[in-house]
Amino acid sequence: MSLRYYFFLSFFLDLGSFKIYLVEHDNLNEKKLLNIFFIRCLSKNFKHLTYSLPAKKFLKKDLNKKVILINHPIIKKDESSKLSVLKNKCVNKMILIPTRHDFNENSIKDILKRYKDINFIILLKKSNLLKKKFFEFKNAFIFEKIFEKDIEKISAIYLPIKESYYKYRVSAWLYRGIAFKKKIILDNNELYKFEKKRFPNYVQNKRKNFHKILNIKIDSRNNKSLTQNYNFKLIREFKNILFE
Repeated sequence: MSLRYYFFLSFFLDLGSFKIYLVEHDNLNEKKLLNIFFIRCLSKNFKHLTYSLPAKKFLKKDLNKKVILINHPIIKKDESSKLSVLKNKCVNKMILIPTRHDFNENSIKDILKRYKDINFIILLKKSNLLKKKFFEFKNAFIFEKIFEKDIEKISAIYLPIKESYYKYRVSAWLYRGIAFKKKIILDNNELYKFEKKRFPNYVQNKRKNFHKILNIKIDSRNNKSLTQNYNFKLIREFKNILFE
């Protein structure tokens, strides 16, 4: 539901009778001034849940809101699906680069030029597919989407995010990648510093040689233990929040 609905709803209901929680995942982009306005004007009865420590600080200090820091789940979507776009593609040393509408294009081009012996799958929105972005690179395979079977085949995920866009949010692709025990490559930004402390064996700095990153081994048993313990803790903490 859009923030504006919660805003107008607060004029018609006695919110003191309800426990209302809002998950702030993609609402805190400071360029989206209307979103920030609605959040600022929301009743103090709303409790804001966020995955990001900078977002928690922003909501609490700048917007004077009640905030609880929670964890993003580490899950796979559909393990039973046999769909794949990589059936006939070379998947040796393959790195996935998922993008949104707003991403660091120059950083991707730099990577494609520097590592010509590594193959990259680049996910583009339809508008960028029509512009044929990165089509000139022989080591780039361009798709609009891939499937779970494809993620199993790749070796790592590079997230060319713009820090301005991810200042107060996390990347769902990072947690999806960890679920598949993949190395996650990030630029040297605040998101990298935040996630490196939490997942030191998975999160790697873009400044590190990609060949060395690809050679890093992640133990399947350790991955299963980490994801199970992480998700059990997440559920336990979320129950405590709801029934406090």
